[in-house]
Amino acid sequence: MELALAHHQRKASAENRRPRTIADVYGSTFIVGGAGSVILLWGDPGDPVVELSHLKPPAEQLEPLTIEIDHQRGVVSALVKTDLLAALRAAPLGLSAREAAARLYESAAPSRAEIEKARRKLEKLAERCLAVRREGEALRGAVREADRYFAAPPEGHQEALD
Repeated sequence: MELALAHHQRKASAENRRPRTIADVYGSTFIVGGAGSVILLWGDPGDPVVELSHLKPPAEQLEPLTIEIDHQRGVVSALVKTDLLAALRAAPLGLSAREAAARLYESAAPSRAEIEKARRKLEKLAERCLAVRREGEALRGAVREADRYFAAPPEGHQEALD
């Protein structure tokens, strides 16, 4: 059975103006506890562009999406976000997980969770042979530079990485 319910967030406070977690859903934990997936649409009534966030994923989490709503025609569409592989191809010095997260989440200071999500996406590209990970060099003791990821060269051009 598929069921969609609409609900509202708790009232904003000075330290939490915008809802970001499942704890921001107003009411009993039973409301979201029994749900397989919880999404948040964030915007003002009548806005032509809103943000969709996945607060509770049943499996793999969706990245935040910017949704465009054409109220006249009744059409809803997702606006294109940063393509990580395209970002790697445009970065001759490669990207660290932090740099990739900054681009993906449009943030100068991405959170640890966003950096880890970006690292996992980079690793998936590496598993598919679309990217190559180069380990960071040792600086002193156990301190190392961040690993850097590069777009994999086209087949037959391995020397580009050497």
